[in-house]
Amino acid sequence: MPPERVCLYSSTHLRPRNNLKLYSAEDIAEIFGCSLETVWRKSRTLEWPHMRLGRRFRYSEEDIRKIQELLRPRPVQAAKTKRIPL
Repeated sequence: MPPERVCLYSSTHLRPRNNLKLYSAEDIAEIFGCSLETVWRKSRTLEWPHMRLGRRFRYSEEDIRKIQELLRPRPVQAAKTKRIPL
């Protein structure tokens, strides 16, 4: 008897059984106001956290928080230089 196949995701919302909300690359592009190509490139080069479901990129709410942290502007520190006495 073959094993029973279990669908972990609903066909309409792509929601796993443990109620983890997953966002598409299109959703991420809209959230961050960037192009879809940018989202794909950042994910492909592993600059942004994501998960793969087949050939598709999916993003959890934790991934979105990590991306926000990566995009947060950092204060620029002045380079330390040696002072030359006059």
